[in-house]
Amino acid sequence: MENKEMIQRLEKYVTVDQRDLIVITIPNKEITPVIFRDAIIKTGTLLEEDIITGTYVGIISAGIANSNKCYICGKVSKDTIYLIAFAKEGLIKQDTAAHALKELSNTLGVSFPVKSKRKKYFLWIIVL
Repeated sequence: MENKEMIQRLEKYVTVDQRDLIVITIPNKEITPVIFRDAIIKTGTLLEEDIITGTYVGIISAGIANSNKCYICGKVSKDTIYLIAFAKEGLIKQDTAAHALKELSNTLGVSFPVKSKRKKYFLWIIVL
């Protein structure tokens, strides 16, 4: 149920492709909604804050030279943190959402189980 509500919040700002979403649920021991909000502000821009439900939406820049935007929606309860991240990828996939979540986890001082969904491809350019 949280996922549907959180996706709707993201869709206020960007058209979400369900295939590119990263969804994470982790146990919460020490992160309060205020700490989570401050981490989003430190790593990016806070777009929306719902103090009653503990839900926050923000943008974190990631990718090559931090040129891509990742939209993150997080809901913090006393025992669980729900996260959804989405980034539009161009022709060269940069795993922007995964990198943005890693940056947020570093700011919070916790570890998120983030793995890229994409296979790594190398582009070889031969100049003759």
